[in-house]
Amino acid sequence: MRFAHSHLRHLNFRLLGKGRAETFILTATADGMCEPIGCFVLVSDGKTRKFYDNIALTPAYADHWREAIQAVLAHFGPGDYEWGWEWSLEPSRQADLEALPGVQILDAQAIVVHAVDFSQWPTWNDYWRAISENSRRNAQKAERANDGLKIVVRTGLSAIRSAGPLTRLRSAMYSRKGLGFRSLRTFLGYVAGVLLCPEQAMTASAEAGGRVLAAYHGVEFGQNTYYLDGAAAEGAEGGSWFLLLTMVRRAYERAPKGRFLMGYIGSALTREVPEGLIRSRRSLRVSEWPTCLIKFRWNPAAPSAHSSVAKTPSLAATQAFSVRSDAA
Repeated sequence: MRFAHSHLRHLNFRLLGKGRAETFILTATADGMCEPIGCFVLVSDGKTRKFYDNIALTPAYADHWREAIQAVLAHFGPGDYEWGWEWSLEPSRQADLEALPGVQILDAQAIVVHAVDFSQWPTWNDYWRAISENSRRNAQKAERANDGLKIVVRTGLSAIRSAGPLTRLRSAMYSRKGLGFRSLRTFLGYVAGVLLCPEQAMTASAEAGGRVLAAYHGVEFGQNTYYLDGAAAEGAEGGSWFLLLTMVRRAYERAPKGRFLMGYIGSALTREVPEGLIRSRRSLRVSEWPTCLIKFRWNPAAPSAHSSVAKTPSLAATQAFSVRSDAA
């Protein structure tokens, strides 16, 4: 999702004056032949280089991560780097980084990503029977309590129509919880996201009697569906559960072996996740993917007790294109 050109154009718009995201290609040279074997995105603000997600390697080179990261560090030179993403399903790279010569870990924050792994259930009916009875009952309650209940899904530019209802519902929800919420900033963020990256714009709402009971904001990309945020109206009588289970089914039908990502816990960068939210995720039978957000410093001249990793075949990082020009 983060490597898509449209997403990176949106990112660079948000980074104006603060940094720049660029895409790079990794090449491998063996027996005099050079071939592209992966890509990665770096976001630089002049002080720190952040890996925007991971290094995507082709299957033939999937086991060469250490050689790849060494080639990248050698290309860009000493400095401070960041690795990891709160929604990544990739295992922690802390031990791999600690084993590299010249690497000093500055900070490591372990997090756990929650996602429904559809591959665990052969059919939708098997999954439906596996989830908690309360979640099914709440969704059915919404159907009984709201005549004409329907789900409205909007993708692409049409999703901009959901910016207002999404903002209002989230603002009311935060108010009920006594939390601050920046309505205008959130609304403008939704609008900009749709206009700059319509390929990843996707919203849905549960509506009945001219009223929006619940709203959903997500991204569908590859085998994964990301549930980014949402909210329900007060007294919605199970509308949020009806909407959520409908979106889970949509994700299953789109990718029966895919994952429905619901969020993460454990990061010091976010407030503590309420226990009720954890229970609702577990009621949908989420699996846990432990990962890590890492800040590290690389200095090849620094002494290290770790042995170096052999570079065979040799890898090199070369800039392929600037995202701003949308080269492909």
